[in-house]
Amino acid sequence: MNGHFSAQSSTSSRLEPYVPQPVELAGYGLVDLAAGYAWEEARITAYATNLFDKEYFLYEYGPGAMATLGDRREVGIRLDDRF
Repeated sequence: MNGHFSAQSSTSSRLEPYVPQPVELAGYGLVDLAAGYAWEEARITAYATNLFDKEYFLYEYGPGAMATLGDRREVGIRLDDRF
């Protein structure tokens, strides 16, 4: 079993000379978890990324304009097999 926490402090989205008021993006924290079991030839892993489905912006052009959202929660099971 493993887990990962990543944090991003608030930051400006656009640092360009002609932008008088850069858009300030809020800080956020993300939690990822994974747990699995392995045999001689196979491994099964259950995982979750962005466990708490935190909505966060990676980029924002301006208020009410284009923006890029970060990844949503993903939950899954993966099976790896060697043959």
